[in-house]
Amino acid sequence: MSPREAWVSTQLAHTFMRNARPTLHAAVLVIVVVVTMLYRHVDLLDLSVWALAAGSMTALRYAILRAYRTRLDETDGVALREFMSLHGWAWPLSAVVWGGLMFVVYHRAPVAEQLLCMLVLSSIAATAVSSSPPSLSTFTAYCNGLGASVIAAMAWHMDFSGGVPSVLDTGAEMAVVLVFLAVAHVTGRRMYRAQHISLELQFDRQELIKALEDRKRAVAQAEAVRTRFIASAAHDLRRPVHSLGLYADWLTLEPEFAPQIARKIADSTHKIDG
Repeated sequence: MSPREAWVSTQLAHTFMRNARPTLHAAVLVIVVVVTMLYRHVDLLDLSVWALAAGSMTALRYAILRAYRTRLDETDGVALREFMSLHGWAWPLSAVVWGGLMFVVYHRAPVAEQLLCMLVLSSIAATAVSSSPPSLSTFTAYCNGLGASVIAAMAWHMDFSGGVPSVLDTGAEMAVVLVFLAVAHVTGRRMYRAQHISLELQFDRQELIKALEDRKRAVAQAEAVRTRFIASAAHDLRRPVHSLGLYADWLTLEPEFAPQIARKIADSTHKIDG
């Protein structure tokens, strides 16, 4: 995995986990509303089993979120990806449990309650589409788990005794569910790719800024080196040039010492050249 892909994967996981709490709060509220709405219209044991399963999965996801916030909220890299991989099964299983609500209500509750439950499940699928999943595989597994559970419930309660019209009605409802899931898949994938591309651009921008800052520091260091070199060169040049002035004055005052002065002038000249 390239550094950019690893960074993008980490950011997707952080975004998903940091936004999970409101979804879990809503799940608790929905469980309470569903139980309150259905307990007089469906088998109480079936409803209790579903409510217990949904509540248990929500509690498990709360525990996973708590573990993330305790240990990995500011973590980057391998540890976070391993954590998400280890607990990734919880989200698809949660979708299967929520879809299992159809086993409780389909062809067993009044039509209005059935429609409300379908609306709840549609909202859950829409939330999955817009909740910034950590990976395409997690999103796909979630939608597939929800859809498989709903379709299985419809197939289980299909009324063959009602003849062909009843079977066709159920088949049409299953087709609507499949179309909705297909739309959710396409929309979710597009949103995921858009977010993925946005994070890639953000990573590239950060890398560019970092490279520019490194270049700026390198230029500043080069400028400091040049300044020190010029100061050192000026210091080194000052002494032989000053000596040349002294030798010229000496030669003017005492020309009889020209041979000795000439050697000293040549020596100073060599030092300047050096």
